Amino acid sequence: MITMDELDRIRAQVTKTKDDSYEMHRNTMRKELQDISKSRVKNWPNTMEAQRLKREEDRITKLEDEEVSQTSCFLNIWTEFTVFETLPIFVKI
Repeated sequence: MITMDELDRIRAQVTKTKDDSYEMHRNTMRKELQDISKSRVKNWPNTMEAQRLKREEDRITKLEDEEVSQTSCFLNIWTEFTVFETLPIFVKI
Protein backbone atom coordinates (compact mmCIF):
# COMPACT_ATOMS: atom_id res chain seq x y z
CA MET A 1 0.00 0.00 0.00
CA ILE A 2 1.01 3.59 -0.61
CA THR A 3 0.20 6.61 1.44
CA MET A 4 -2.03 9.46 0.29
CA ASP A 5 0.97 11.77 0.08
CA GLU A 6 2.74 9.41 -2.31
CA LEU A 7 -0.43 9.05 -4.38
CA ASP A 8 -0.80 12.84 -4.60
CA ARG A 9 2.85 13.18 -5.58
CA ILE A 10 2.46 10.55 -8.33
CA ARG A 11 -0.74 12.20 -9.61
CA ALA A 12 0.98 15.60 -9.65
CA GLN A 13 3.89 14.21 -11.67
CA VAL A 14 1.58 12.49 -14.16
CA THR A 15 -0.58 15.58 -14.54
CA LYS A 16 2.48 17.80 -15.02
CA THR A 17 3.83 15.56 -17.74
CA LYS A 18 0.55 15.67 -19.64
CA ASP A 19 0.33 19.44 -19.33
CA ASP A 20 3.97 19.89 -20.27
CA SER A 21 3.67 17.81 -23.41
CA TYR A 22 0.49 19.67 -24.39
CA GLU A 23 2.14 23.04 -23.69
CA MET A 24 5.22 22.04 -25.67
CA HIS A 25 3.09 20.91 -28.61
CA ARG A 26 1.02 24.10 -28.45
CA ASN A 27 4.13 26.28 -28.31
CA THR A 28 5.73 24.50 -31.28
CA MET A 29 2.52 24.92 -33.29
CA ARG A 30 2.41 28.61 -32.42
CA LYS A 31 6.04 29.00 -33.43
CA GLU A 32 5.42 27.26 -36.77
CA LEU A 33 2.40 29.45 -37.47
CA GLN A 34 4.35 32.56 -36.54
CA ASP A 35 7.19 31.57 -38.89
CA ILE A 36 4.71 31.00 -41.72
CA SER A 37 3.14 34.38 -41.07
CA LYS A 38 6.52 36.14 -41.00
CA SER A 39 7.56 34.48 -44.25
CA ARG A 40 4.37 35.74 -45.91
CA VAL A 41 4.70 39.27 -44.57
CA LYS A 42 8.42 39.81 -45.14
CA ASN A 43 7.96 40.91 -48.77
CA TRP A 44 4.95 43.15 -48.19
CA PRO A 45 5.85 46.85 -48.72
CA ASN A 46 3.00 48.26 -46.63
CA THR A 47 3.97 46.96 -43.19
CA MET A 48 5.42 49.20 -40.50
CA GLU A 49 8.70 47.30 -40.48
CA ALA A 50 9.03 47.44 -44.27
CA GLN A 51 8.44 51.19 -44.20
CA ARG A 52 10.99 51.62 -41.42
CA LEU A 53 13.58 49.61 -43.37
CA LYS A 54 12.82 51.63 -46.52
CA ARG A 55 13.35 54.92 -44.64
CA GLU A 56 16.62 53.60 -43.23
CA GLU A 57 17.85 52.50 -46.66
CA ASP A 58 16.86 55.89 -48.14
CA ARG A 59 18.72 57.69 -45.35
CA ILE A 60 21.86 55.61 -45.94
CA THR A 61 21.66 56.19 -49.71
CA LYS A 62 21.27 59.93 -49.18
CA LEU A 63 24.29 60.04 -46.87
CA GLU A 64 26.38 58.07 -49.36
CA ASP A 65 25.34 60.41 -52.20
CA GLU A 66 26.25 63.46 -50.10
CA GLU A 67 29.62 61.94 -49.27
CA VAL A 68 30.32 61.21 -52.94
CA SER A 69 29.34 64.73 -53.98
CA GLN A 70 31.51 66.28 -51.25
CA THR A 71 34.42 64.06 -52.25
CA SER A 72 34.06 64.96 -55.91
CA CYS A 73 33.81 68.66 -55.02
CA PHE A 74 36.97 68.37 -52.93
CA LEU A 75 38.75 66.57 -55.78
CA ASN A 76 37.71 69.29 -58.23
CA ILE A 77 39.05 72.01 -55.95
CA TRP A 78 42.23 70.02 -55.40
CA THR A 79 42.86 69.52 -59.13
CA GLU A 80 42.22 73.22 -59.83
CA PHE A 81 44.64 74.16 -57.08
CA THR A 82 47.35 71.82 -58.34
CA VAL A 83 46.87 73.07 -61.90
CA PHE A 84 47.15 76.62 -60.63
CA GLU A 85 50.40 75.80 -58.84
CA THR A 86 51.97 74.29 -61.94
CA LEU A 87 51.18 77.27 -64.17
CA PRO A 88 54.13 79.61 -64.68
CA ILE A 89 53.78 82.99 -63.13
CA PHE A 90 54.39 85.88 -65.48
CA VAL A 91 55.20 89.14 -63.89
CA LYS A 92 55.09 92.26 -66.02
CA ILE A 93 57.92 94.56 -65.21
